[in-house]
Amino acid sequence: MKTIDLRALVLPPTMWAEVLRLLDTIEAADSVAAVDSANHYALGFVLGLETAGQFLASDIEALYIGFEGVAQRRREALRHA
Repeated sequence: MKTIDLRALVLPPTMWAEVLRLLDTIEAADSVAAVDSANHYALGFVLGLETAGQFLASDIEALYIGFEGVAQRRREALRHA
């Protein structure tokens, strides 16, 4: 699976603040169900950005891949805890 460091992306300030908030929520989730819920919310946010059509396709793809990667790593960490 391809990974992307969401913290390394260069995004507009308001979008950046929301990405960090969503990222923190996924990383702080205390159960697999909580990770899934937070990730669904994050992916919905990205879908909204994609639908608005105001961002580069590469940025949208990076967000999708980045959120999925963070969620997968958190799920794995919780399963092995």
